[in-house]
Amino acid sequence: MDILIPLGLLLLHSIFCGCVGLMAKDYKRSPIAWFILSFLFSPIAGFVFLRVAGAPQGASVEEDILPDNLTATEEDREDKAVATHEVTCPKCDASMNTHTGRGIWQKDEKQPWALYCEKCKEPLPPACFGA
Repeated sequence: MDILIPLGLLLLHSIFCGCVGLMAKDYKRSPIAWFILSFLFSPIAGFVFLRVAGAPQGASVEEDILPDNLTATEEDREDKAVATHEVTCPKCDASMNTHTGRGIWQKDEKQPWALYCEKCKEPLPPACFGA
């Protein structure tokens, strides 16, 4: 009976450390490392350290919002990385994706950098690829 109180406190401590670990995931940090850090020091210290550390350089805590001019298909919208590579052919306005290769045609395997629109067979300018 005497062991129930320390076990209950340990469980409560672990739950709060788990909350810090889950919050670390939102900050693009390692949840396991932050759980261990919180467990060794305290969940309050882990929370404070996490807030001070913030997200890594170049990572965004908020959800990435797609620009209005993207025309990704419904399948592509599930993966934001795929949807952000959605472009249109400047000649025929065909939709293509530089990430998946949908709508892009490679005329010659000896020149893999030379890409063409699958619909009009015209070469694609580097501006289509963010260059």
